[in-house]
Formats: sequence, C-alpha cells, structure tokens
Amino acid sequence: AARFAESCLRGLQGDKVYECAYIESPLIPDVPYFASKVQLGPNGVEDIFEIGEVTDYEQEGIEALIPELKKSIAKGIDFAQ
Repeated sequence: AARFAESCLRGLQGDKVYECAYIESPLIPDVPYFASKVQLGPNGVEDIFEIGEVTDYEQEGIEALIPELKKSIAKGIDFAQ
C-alpha cells in the first residue's frame, strides 16, 4: 500500500508511473471494474493498458471468473451506496 501511495504522489508531481490497479475499466465487456496495468500521472489514471495476448487456457480462466467478479462488484457497489 505504501508503494502504491508513493506512486500516486509521484504521478501527481508529473512523473510517468506504472502500476497495477483494480479500477473502473472498459477492458472486459459487461465488467465495470478490472485489475490491469495503468499509467499514473497528474490527472490520476492517465492510461489503461490492454491485457495483451493470452493463451486459450488463460482466456478460459478469465471467462470463468467473470460471473464471480460481477457478483463481487455488485456487492461492493451496494456496500458503497
């Protein structure tokens, strides 16, 4: 957590900083939040990087986690409201 906080501060100061973060993301259709590599900068998350090439096995894993991920996201949103 301390490293991520330091990365956020460095980004706010104008440094290009790269981290993995669980954020609101367009990467997976119908999944509003996903963990991915991001570039942090003065405006917060400046860029979200694509997942990239995945094997068939990895794609099956992503598809298998989507239903549980959607449930977890819905619980988190309900809790926050």
